[in-house]
Amino acid sequence: MNNNLKYKDHTYNAEEEQIRRNMISLELKRQRQLTLFKRKMLAALTSAIIVISAIIIINTVTAQGDGIEKEKRYKSIMIEYGDTLWDIAKEYYDSSLYTIPEYIEELKSINRLECDSIKSGSYIVVSYFVNQAE
Repeated sequence: MNNNLKYKDHTYNAEEEQIRRNMISLELKRQRQLTLFKRKMLAALTSAIIVISAIIIINTVTAQGDGIEKEKRYKSIMIEYGDTLWDIAKEYYDSSLYTIPEYIEELKSINRLECDSIKSGSYIVVSYFVNQAE
């Protein structure tokens, strides 16, 4: 039996034809993989740009605060049973100016506290902000 194939004035035997088809198949597979890799890289790059842009925007907005002129004031409060610096900070800190841990450090500095423990019945000075118009 003759295993030769004729295509455009060229004669292939069956084995050569199978090799040619395998090579074409491998080339198509490589091209699909390359295209997929390029798409994944583009998606990763786009995601990274979006995240970096969001961080920059958030930092810019945070640095500007809420745009309202504020005056810092102080008052003395009595520590109730069960109060912690964290509880006090959550009540008095201004989120446009501080994080809670930063405000706790300010409370410790203002009151010359060496540790985070506070005693009920004693007094502590807290800072807070009011709008200039108030």
